[in-house]
Amino acid sequence: MIYLDHASTTPLSEGVKKAMSEAMANFGNPSSLHQAGRQVKSGVESARRELALSLGCEPAELFFTSGATESLNMALDAALDESKKTRVYCSAMEHHAVLDRVRHLSENGRIDWIQIANDAQGRLDTSFIEETEKGDVVVMMAHNNELGTANPIDQMAQWALDKNLVFICDAVQTASWQPIDLQTWKGVQGLALSAHKFNGPKGAGVLFWRSTRRLRAVFHGGAQERSLRPGTENVIGISGLRRAWKELHEEADARRDRLHALRKELEDRFEKGGPIQPTVPYRSGDHPGIVNVTVPFEGKTSMLLFRLDMAGICISEGSACSSGSSSGSHVIRALGVDRSGTASLRISFSHLTRAEELQNALDTLEAVIAG
Repeated sequence: MIYLDHASTTPLSEGVKKAMSEAMANFGNPSSLHQAGRQVKSGVESARRELALSLGCEPAELFFTSGATESLNMALDAALDESKKTRVYCSAMEHHAVLDRVRHLSENGRIDWIQIANDAQGRLDTSFIEETEKGDVVVMMAHNNELGTANPIDQMAQWALDKNLVFICDAVQTASWQPIDLQTWKGVQGLALSAHKFNGPKGAGVLFWRSTRRLRAVFHGGAQERSLRPGTENVIGISGLRRAWKELHEEADARRDRLHALRKELEDRFEKGGPIQPTVPYRSGDHPGIVNVTVPFEGKTSMLLFRLDMAGICISEGSACSSGSSSGSHVIRALGVDRSGTASLRISFSHLTRAEELQNALDTLEAVIAG
């Protein structure tokens, strides 16, 4: 099997497995005052401090969640002005964790949703910033999870500061290869991370929420996470997240170099021509480990994916969260290009991927579409 769906989820490292196994042995409830509870609580708070130091924020500004979907929903709800309808800006290419919540809030009359325009290459039109007003909310992913394209987070963070906007950033794909510095991104109010995108466990995530604005609890039932995210903490998941984050930053340069080397091999192959071509051009700053390709194919993309799966190739059409959709990728539709007679596929890889795996997968794809 050749696994090229790392933007969907990544394998646990051996260090993460060990950390989680050790956490299982410490079974105390972190809310308990006795020594069994205190020992576990100490591990949770150490994880919070380590992440805060790395991200450039205060420990009290980090909340452990079940993943980025929960984090982004919490952030969106906290960003709204309860006294009036809030204007929310986001593009049609955001993850469903954002789009579905924004659509729900819009349909229920709580927000005015203003779509940020994009071009056929997946780049955002930032002219919208001129019409924003104090208190408006902007939600923007740092790197698109299906195209790998980079969004102007540095500029957006500065604009948010200058115009007093509430800026929420989905940094899920970014964390796997690029450092995040919240001291540089001072205009970011909220930011979401998910451990399973950087070789940590599923079901463990982080919400950063800057202390200059109040975070509201979306449900109630306990004093955990300062009563803002109640429920017994996922100690095993947090332990795995902590270890995965530590390994990510210890190996950051080597992992990044590996991704760039693999991407160069792909780009060299594309330049030689052939039926497999990138859906959008690759630019400096884009995620090197995410490439969307377009191939000639008549029929449903799911059938192409099935044939690849039978050949031992694991890739996807797009986000795993929308894999059951019959209408295909909403990101590809948002590009506004007629793609009749073609299929678009997302190939995503990591530092664990071997060069021969990439080439073998592309050879297999060419053979499948050739019939």
